[in-house]
Amino acid sequence: MRRHAPCVLDLVKDRNFKEPALHSFQCNGPGRRVSFFSFASQSPAGPAVDRPHVMSLKTLAIIAVLILPFAGCAGQRTETSSVEQKLPPPPTTLPADGVIDRGLVAEYYGGDGLGYNLALSLRVDGTFSCKWTGCLGDYGNASGVWSRSADRVSFVSREATGMLENYLRGATVVDGGEFPALVLDQERDFYEQHGLSRYSALQRTSRLSN
Repeated sequence: MRRHAPCVLDLVKDRNFKEPALHSFQCNGPGRRVSFFSFASQSPAGPAVDRPHVMSLKTLAIIAVLILPFAGCAGQRTETSSVEQKLPPPPTTLPADGVIDRGLVAEYYGGDGLGYNLALSLRVDGTFSCKWTGCLGDYGNASGVWSRSADRVSFVSREATGMLENYLRGATVVDGGEFPALVLDQERDFYEQHGLSRYSALQRTSRLSN
C-alpha cells in the first residue's frame, strides 16, 4: 500500500566491538522502499572482513531523525510496480455498456499523507482529473474520460504525466459507509486483506455539482 509497514533498524552485535552495528535500515510502504545495508569494515582483530560498519547508538538516532521524515517522500512506485505487472494494460476505450453514474460524481482522496496522495475528480460530463502529490511536490497528473459498468469504474487517460503515466486503469466500487468508495486495481489485494481505509481506497471528500 502493505501501506505503511514501519521502518526497521536492524542492530547486530559484532563480537569484536562493544557497540551495536547498523546491519540494515529499511522502510517499506506504499510506493517507497529505502534501504541501507552493511558493508566491509576493519576489524581490530585482523584484516578487513565483510562485517557491518560500526555506528554508535547516537549516530543511529541521528540517521533515523534525518531519514525517516523523507522515507515516504520518494514517490517511487517500487512496490506497486510488481502489482501493475500482473494487471492488463490501461484501456484505450470505455466499455460499451458504461454509463455516467451521477452518484459517483464527486472528489475523492486516498493516500498516506506523505509520498502517496491521490486526488481524483469524477465529473458529470464524463471527464476526470487526477493528481498525485507528495511532500516533495507534484508527482504527476492525469485527465481523461470515465464510466461505470456494474461495480467497475473504467478510466481512459487522454493525458498523463509523471507517476500517473499508464497508472490509472480502473476501480471497483465498494461500500464506503455514507458514500461509495473506489478501490483502484493496484490496491485490490490490499483492500481484500485489510478492508476499507484511506490507504486502500479513494474516499469521497466533497460532492461535485450535477
